[in-house]
Amino acid sequence: MKSKANLLLFGIAALLLSALIMHSNPSAIVKTLSKANPFFIAIGLSVTLLIIGLKIVRWRILLLSIGLKTGFKQIMQPYMASLFMSNITPGRVGEPIRSYYLKKSLGHHISKTLPTVVVERILDLSTVVLFCIFGLYYLSGIPNHLFLAGIAIMVSLLTVVVGVSSSKKFFNHILKISYMIFRFFPKIRKLTPKFEKIASNFHAGFKLASKSNQMPHLAALTIVAWAMEFSVIKLSFLSIGRDIGFFVILSVSSLSTIISLLTFLPGNIGSFEATSAILLTQAMPGISLAEATSGILIYRFSSLIFALAVTSSSFLRYQRP
Repeated sequence: MKSKANLLLFGIAALLLSALIMHSNPSAIVKTLSKANPFFIAIGLSVTLLIIGLKIVRWRILLLSIGLKTGFKQIMQPYMASLFMSNITPGRVGEPIRSYYLKKSLGHHISKTLPTVVVERILDLSTVVLFCIFGLYYLSGIPNHLFLAGIAIMVSLLTVVVGVSSSKKFFNHILKISYMIFRFFPKIRKLTPKFEKIASNFHAGFKLASKSNQMPHLAALTIVAWAMEFSVIKLSFLSIGRDIGFFVILSVSSLSTIISLLTFLPGNIGSFEATSAILLTQAMPGISLAEATSGILIYRFSSLIFALAVTSSSFLRYQRP
C-alpha cells in the first residue's frame, strides 16, 4: 500500500512537471537550454557541493552540543545518505533516517541523535518562513503591520518549541500522542517496552540541542546556506542570459518552497517548478514562461539532480546487509 502511494505521488509530480513544460512551449525551452552557458552551471554545481559541506558542519556542531564528539568524515556518509532519502520522499520526511544511519556507522542511540535532526528542520523552516514573509512584503507590498505580525507569529512558534523542550512532562505527553497515532506500524509497536527510555533520551537530546550556546552560529550557518541556495538559482538564470535580482529570487523561491512543501510531493517535484515559474513571470514581466521554466529546470538539475547523484553512493552503502 505504501509503495502504491509513493508511486501515485511520483506520478502526480511527473504530470505537474510535464504540464508545465507543455504549457511553456517545449521547443522554446529546448532552444533556451541548448544555448545555456556551462560556465555558470559549473559554478552552480560547485556551490551545491559547498552547501552540502556547510550543512554537515552544522550537524556536527549540533552533535557536539549533545555531547557527541564526531569528526566531519565520520558523519559525512550518514548525512549524505539521508539527504538522498530526503530528496526522494514526500515532504522530505525521510531525513530523520540520518540517525539510523549514524547508529549503523558509530553506534549512537537513535533517540539521542534524532533531536539534532529535528532542530535542523526547525532552523530551516524558520529561515524559509522568514524569507517567505519578506517575499510577501517585497512582491505584494503587504502593509507593515501584517509584515510585523508575521514575524511575531514565527518568533512565538519558536518560543513555544523551546518551551516544550523545557517541560519534560508536556514533551512526553506529545510523544505519547504521536505514539498512539502511529502504533499500528509493527516497528512502532515493538518500541512499547522501551518507550519511557526513548522519550527520556529524546527529550534530553532535544533540550540540549535547542538550548545550545552555539544556536546563534547555527542560525547564521542556516541563513548562509539558504543564501547560497538562492545564488544557485541566480547562476542558473545567468546561464541563459537572464540577470534576475537577488531579492526577487529570494522572494519567489521561498514562497515556492513553502507552497511545494504543502503539496507533499517527492522532492517537491512539479509543484516547486510550476510555482516558481509562474511567480517569476508575475514578478518579472519581461521574462517569458519558457525562460522562467528553463531557468528553474537548470536550477533543479544543479541542486536536486546533482545532489541525488553525489549522495547516491552513500545511500547504496547503507542498503547492503
